[in-house]
Amino acid sequence: MNTGTDGMNLFNSSTEARDADPYCAQMANRLRASIERHSAKFGPLLGGASQCSSVPMKPGQILLFDEASLDARFESAKSGAERILQSELKQARALGPIRDLATCPTMAAFDALEVDFPHCAAVINLLRQRSALASITAGRAFALPPILLAGPAGVGKTAFSEAVARLLNVPTRRIDMAAATASFVLAGSHSSWSSARPGAIWSLLQSRSASGLVLLDELDKASSGNYPVVGPLYGLLESVSAKAFADEYVELEVDASHICWVATCNNPENIEAALRSRFVQFDVPAPTPNQMPAIARSVYRTKRAQATWGPAFPEELEPTAAAQFALCTPRELSRLIEAAAAHAASSCRSQIRDVDVVAAQREAAGQSRPKRSVGFI
Repeated sequence: MNTGTDGMNLFNSSTEARDADPYCAQMANRLRASIERHSAKFGPLLGGASQCSSVPMKPGQILLFDEASLDARFESAKSGAERILQSELKQARALGPIRDLATCPTMAAFDALEVDFPHCAAVINLLRQRSALASITAGRAFALPPILLAGPAGVGKTAFSEAVARLLNVPTRRIDMAAATASFVLAGSHSSWSSARPGAIWSLLQSRSASGLVLLDELDKASSGNYPVVGPLYGLLESVSAKAFADEYVELEVDASHICWVATCNNPENIEAALRSRFVQFDVPAPTPNQMPAIARSVYRTKRAQATWGPAFPEELEPTAAAQFALCTPRELSRLIEAAAAHAASSCRSQIRDVDVVAAQREAAGQSRPKRSVGFI
């Protein structure tokens, strides 16, 4: 085949090109087949090889990193005898450069979430809209803008965030921003440091999913200093810059633009304006007494699934017991449910009743009441 002549013929005038449509299609198919046959051999020699992969991508997948760049970084790590870094890069290589994106949950799943968290209806409406958008795209890839949940302490912001992570079925990292001391928590620390390690973002992406969820708890209490913990967020929360994120320790560019971000705070005014503007903010009110029983049932299911005593108790909380939690706060629920379960077990029962909840509440009230000092007259 005279590829030179044939190739020139493909670029004749627009009239000739229209007349040669069948011929152009035939040539395109031959060219495509040739590229696929020889891509492994010639791909690294071509410009733009960083965008190539030996594994074809499907809708709903992304290229997380460039294989050639990872190989070069691995060779550098070998020469420096950096065993931890070598291990991290080996794991990334084993997982491969192509990763899956989260897929959209069903509308029924959001309905169930709203039953469990009725005071978070506005946030759930956003989730529904983004799921509907994902459902009409190739691969049904689900994405979220960064979300900031603002509200008083104890209203269930963290519990709701964790429920969203379970709904999306993606890897999750929770970071207590009040306790975090520097930017290396998110972005790693340079290998020249004696205690150098990768940060939370790299660790989160060491999985088959590129859509992990990061929960930034109490963002308004983040500490400042020479290496402020919020520093990396300015780039990570912007999709363009997040596509070329590099952990300080690993020093390999990855596409972190598909991570889902949920932050909580008590006072959004304490968050620097430029950072706060990167989030879609929702004000989460305290649940009403009528909403609390549904939240109690949700917390009970989560507690039962996590606790060692859980399998001995039924899957659902008895309605009269759930109703007894009406005047509690979401923060109190987990502790009170476990105390009520212990009270039921001490009465030789494996089901929480309203009397168990009352007993747990009385005990909690007694523990929080100031003790009288003993003195002498």
